[in-house]
Formats: sequence, C-alpha cells, structure tokens
Amino acid sequence: MVRYTSERGPEEQALLQELALQEVLANRKKSRRKGSTALRWVLPVLCAGVAVFCLWYGQRMRSFGRDQMSTAFFAFCVVYVVLAVWTLPPVRDALTKAGTRIAMRRQLRSSPMTDDGPIEYCFTETGVETVSAHSRTTNDWSVYRCWGETGQYLYLRMPTGGVSVLVDRARLSPEQEAELLGLLAALPKEEM
Repeated sequence: MVRYTSERGPEEQALLQELALQEVLANRKKSRRKGSTALRWVLPVLCAGVAVFCLWYGQRMRSFGRDQMSTAFFAFCVVYVVLAVWTLPPVRDALTKAGTRIAMRRQLRSSPMTDDGPIEYCFTETGVETVSAHSRTTNDWSVYRCWGETGQYLYLRMPTGGVSVLVDRARLSPEQEAELLGLLAALPKEEM
C-alpha cells in the first residue's frame, strides 16, 4: 500500500491541462478519415484560385476605365486571400488547438476539484482510493485505461481520456516508488 498526498498547484494544473489536450488532439487525429487529407486542401486552393481570378479581372476592369469595379474586385481578392490562408489545414489545426486549450482552461478553473486543498491517494492491490475536501472515491484498477509518465510525474488515465491521478515521483521514497510501479504494472503503459 502506498499513501500519497498532493496539493495541485499551478505546475500540476498546467500538466493536467496539457495531458488532457494531448488526448483530445490524439482522438481528433484518429477520427479523421484517410481520404479527408486531400479534401482539406480543396477549399484553400479554391479560394486562392478565386483570389487570382479577382486580381486578374480587377486589372482588366481598370484597363477599361472602370475604377469602381476594379476596386471591388481587388477587395474581393483580399477577402479570398484571407479565406485561403485561414482555411489552410495547419492554420485551421492551430486555431482548433488554441480554442480547445482556452475551453479546457475555463473548465479547469470552474471545477471544484481544482481548489488548493490536499488530495490523498491510497494505492493498494485492489485499486486507488482518492480523498479530497469534496469527495471520497475508490476505483478498481480495471477502471483505469493506462498509466504513463511525463517528466517527474506519473499519471493514471481514465477510459474517457481524462487524467484523474497525478503523482510527483520526487515526493515518493524509493521504496514507495518501486511499490507503486509494481502496482501499475498490471495496466498498460501509455507511450508519449
């Protein structure tokens, strides 16, 4: 049996957020179909084509002395260039990642489990008991999908992808760490 008490500070909060974000992005990549990669480039190429046409047609209108029409087509050209850049897959992925990160940060701030109160974990052969100011839960090892390590931290991942247990290895004695790793051996290890 290993007992561990933790207070989730800013470093732990940031790590939990990063681990959850990695899971969301990994699931999003898995859900994309193989043929959709080519389709993701259709809209930017189409927008770039329309922008080139607007630029060419605007020049043509200017040569005929229709400056107002020319200006309108140049404005359309700028709009379509912006659309082409905005719909590029790398730009779209970066915007999606930023939006997901902001939403997760808001969710973590509003969660009662993010209070500064201590959380105590008790790791046994049957599972993990978690005690905080808000709850007391006992989960069998079968509840957890996998475990992993990042830097000096060990974590347990739930089937939904969230990380529910975060352990700082630096705060464990060598005997506790060995015992905990022995208990975690029953679960698959997540490779990052």
